[in-house]
Amino acid sequence: MEIGKPATPPKIEEKSKELYAMLKTRKTYTKQHIAEYFGVSERTAREIISTLAKRQPIIATSDQRGYRLACTTGDAEEVRHQIAELNSRIAELQARKAPLERFMELYKKYMQEKEQTR
Repeated sequence: MEIGKPATPPKIEEKSKELYAMLKTRKTYTKQHIAEYFGVSERTAREIISTLAKRQPIIATSDQRGYRLACTTGDAEEVRHQIAELNSRIAELQARKAPLERFMELYKKYMQEKEQTR
């Protein structure tokens, strides 16, 4: 059985398009502002942001409060910073994933041995 995240709901897709229009104004919006604007929880606001950020260059670095659209050459340094932060998170997740993969390898080996003894 494959476990994964379900497809993005159409309402989230719609809201991400509306968020894109908002961000084109060059303003920075916080997660709280986005949640209030759409009348959703902060968790849903993060889902809306995440959906849009998979298609558009959204800047959201740890030293910046809020989200904004990268759209000028002046944004290049912040985009570089965002990429560096994402690479750091990827490395952290890879490190956390390694012990889980080792466990699964041991589990598969155990199950194969168990199957062979039947």
